[in-house]
Amino acid sequence: MRKIIKKIRLVTHDLKYSLKNLPKSVHLDIPYFCQFMSADLVETYISNHNLLNTDPKWRESGANTISEYEMWTWSDCGIACFKMILSAVNKKYSSLKIVDLAREAKHMEHLNKTKR
Repeated sequence: MRKIIKKIRLVTHDLKYSLKNLPKSVHLDIPYFCQFMSADLVETYISNHNLLNTDPKWRESGANTISEYEMWTWSDCGIACFKMILSAVNKKYSSLKIVDLAREAKHMEHLNKTKR
């Protein structure tokens, strides 16, 4: 878990630096990441939520179980966008798993609440 926190802090630092130093007009090559691991089946899953547990690529999300994948997938659109931004800044972040990022964000949210 600490590795992920450290990685997110480094990524955030890289992102702040990159955004601060962008010219006023820039073309970015932003990669696409879907919150559903089988992006070609999104319409099927949205039409029938019960079929999400048949996603053949669910393990690529970083989830430990299909149930965990199902839980996070319906709320991971923001995490997928965050991963796109990070990956646009540096391609090395493309390998981050969406569910790992979501878990870490949830953990950081909890830490921030307990500090208040």
